[in-house]
Amino acid sequence: MTLLNKGFLPLFIVSFAFIQIGCKNSSNSESESNAIARVKNTYLYEEDIKGLVSKETSREDSVKIIENYINSWVKETLLLLQAEENLPENRKNFSKQIEAYRRSLIIYEYEKALVAQQLDTNITFQEIENYYLDNKEQYKLRENLYRVGYFTLRNNSPELDKARKWHKSSKEKDLNKLQDYCIQFATEFNLFNQKWMTSSQLLGKFKSLRNQNENLLTSQKYIELQDSTFINFFTVYEYKSKGEQTPVEIVQDNIRNYLINAKKIELINTMKKDIYNEALDKNQIEKFNPSTKK
Repeated sequence: MTLLNKGFLPLFIVSFAFIQIGCKNSSNSESESNAIARVKNTYLYEEDIKGLVSKETSREDSVKIIENYINSWVKETLLLLQAEENLPENRKNFSKQIEAYRRSLIIYEYEKALVAQQLDTNITFQEIENYYLDNKEQYKLRENLYRVGYFTLRNNSPELDKARKWHKSSKEKDLNKLQDYCIQFATEFNLFNQKWMTSSQLLGKFKSLRNQNENLLTSQKYIELQDSTFINFFTVYEYKSKGEQTPVEIVQDNIRNYLINAKKIELINTMKKDIYNEALDKNQIEKFNPSTKK
């Protein structure tokens, strides 16, 4: 049953590589004149694989790519022909499914073009805030949340005492000195762009916190934790407990995406309604009762 044996395929592919650079074999059979593979009476032609290999691809890689493609085509075609031979006709007729799929693709492409042309994706913060306030119950914290600044130093970093002093200072000049120091010596830091982090995010990022009671983060503003290699410094600017409202700045991107999607759905539904009403006005719609229509 196998039409292309293991020895033939690699040899054929190498031959095909030469065909592509000008050494084209001739054949008396019209079907085989530019065929590169055959399974029973089904042929794979040179034009079927145009663009498969770019000009920049090496000859060795080109041979492998073409060989893999033809091997896949052979196996798939054998399976298809086997299915064609063994399935009854009523299980091979997919015209309705194909037509339904074609229709859905055309409609999808039209809706996508309409959205690209007409959808206003500009969402103001006022719109975001209004939605947030109207749906506050959706935005309750599931775990504690902290707005923190942090930096990490190696245990042998120079002038640690100065870093500790600057860390606990609220003076701008000291914080600027700390930032300059962190640029030189910190393994990572985020001093001024304090970000909200959940308990699990903090524990996942900083090993030194994992053996601490979480009350540490709510009872102290300035925290220093040391292990055998690093010292972690934290400044807790603000925290919110589980069950409190999630700050709007954390969920605003999700809300913005939701509002844009809602606009998209509204635009599409309005388009469908307008098309339907226009067709009604022009008497382009008529419905028949299948049980009485002769």
